Amino acid sequence: MIGTSVQSLEKNKNHQNETRPKSAYSRNEKGGDKLFSFFLQKTPSVLLRELSSFLTDSVDLPSLLHETCDVLKNVTRAYGYALYMVDANLDEIYLTRRLGEGRSRWKIEEGTIIAAFVATKKEYVMLDNYTRDERFPDGVARKGEAIKSVLCVPVVTPDGDCLAVIELFTLMNQGNFSKDDLKITIVVTGWMGAAIHQNQQRVALKKQQELNEYLLDLTKNYFSDTVQMEKMISDVVRFAKETLGAERGSFFIIDKENEELVADLFDEGIDDHDTGLHKKNTKIRFGKERGIAGLVARTGVSVNIKDAYNDPRFNKEIDQKTGFTTKSILCMPIMGVEGILGVVQVVNKINGGTFFTSTDENLFKTFSVYCALALHYTKVNIEMNKMMHVSNISLKLLRLQLKPCTHDMDDFIVHPDTKIPSDFYQFYWYINLNNFGLMPQYVLYMILQVVHVSEINIKNMMQFILSARKLYRNNPYHNFEHAFNVCHCMHAILRRNLKKFSVIERLFHHGTTHRTKPTMTFSPSPLYQGAIFYQPSN
Repeated sequence: MIGTSVQSLEKNKNHQNETRPKSAYSRNEKGGDKLFSFFLQKTPSVLLRELSSFLTDSVDLPSLLHETCDVLKNVTRAYGYALYMVDANLDEIYLTRRLGEGRSRWKIEEGTIIAAFVATKKEYVMLDNYTRDERFPDGVARKGEAIKSVLCVPVVTPDGDCLAVIELFTLMNQGNFSKDDLKITIVVTGWMGAAIHQNQQRVALKKQQELNEYLLDLTKNYFSDTVQMEKMISDVVRFAKETLGAERGSFFIIDKENEELVADLFDEGIDDHDTGLHKKNTKIRFGKERGIAGLVARTGVSVNIKDAYNDPRFNKEIDQKTGFTTKSILCMPIMGVEGILGVVQVVNKINGGTFFTSTDENLFKTFSVYCALALHYTKVNIEMNKMMHVSNISLKLLRLQLKPCTHDMDDFIVHPDTKIPSDFYQFYWYINLNNFGLMPQYVLYMILQVVHVSEINIKNMMQFILSARKLYRNNPYHNFEHAFNVCHCMHAILRRNLKKFSVIERLFHHGTTHRTKPTMTFSPSPLYQGAIFYQPSN
């Protein structure tokens, strides 16, 4: 638009609003260049600021533009100027003053004042006598002065966003604006639009870098150690508020119960000095309650509301109950592999504007990805701790079950011996079904035949034998009967070759971890694979 406007000057030399008689006010091109250079050297405007001082994180845009207006006013010898800032949220322009915002506002549309027309078309307007132009029934914002000539130019970024409108004017007793005035004004406002745009991009890039560095540290901290969920959520929301310039932040952890979405709410406390987030006792049911967070939780789509009270999706009852005034909202889902994990929400933009921009949304999207990772890890860690707790309880119960029945132990102590069959030492011997209850006594006898009684604790050995019998399953083959017969076979071998084995080699035990199926086929089992008897040797 700016380039086209400059070129169009050469094509519209005969336009009535640009044609004027030469007067003391009019300047030739050479004189205009000198005057322009003079004011640039004299005025400490934004045009001459060092790049480092201009490109700061928080730019007071109205003040910078007022300073630019002063330069243009002096260069063009205008009587005065008016600066209108664009409120994209309300689609309005408003008059600004040096010490703050004015009360006058106009919709960005045609048929009112000149500045509103310029903001709508994003094109300049230069009039020798604005009162004769029917397009602007309301004229200019400045009333009560004999204004004649008007030069109104928009400040537009390379992306086509109108940020402000600068309106220069002269009085009846002054001359009109020249083409040189228009050229200078267009060049300056074009440069300002490009500079502001670059600064916004630089600030956004810096925020993105800070966010990436923070999220990298977040990943290191929360994945290298166990961190409480409340602390993790408090840290990430606090950083989101600082990065996006928000007033408040909330975090919802989604837990699907039945067909409703139920969330634990983490919100800021009442004390302004307490910057942490705390878990609320009341669960929020998104299936029943209205609200932006509920909408995001149900749809999984982010929501950016620029004016909460004019948006039907916003529930005003919450503000009425709390006394808090919600102006703008940015709410983002935290998506996991199996669906939505949570919702993070920031409220009221307080730095860099009145609402959250598309740049804020992009930063928030990056932020939500890392939040999903941290939240998923936290949930997995919580679940792991629960399982470890259950495992410890199960281990205690297992150790309790490993102990034999006290009645069996008492009976074994009272009757440790039994009559040994005459053919007991033969390989073909097999225990009679009627003598199954005597197997512990037979096992103890076989052990004492190969290991001296002084080398073992008899009571512990009895307990071990009864525990082994208890742990064997009721399988068709790998059962205690099978283990007893293997033990008897090994005993027969050892008894005939006793001097060939050391005491350690004489100790034998048939594994109790066989888990044979009823079909007698092998089935891999973690219990089997983890058994110490079956660990691979190095």
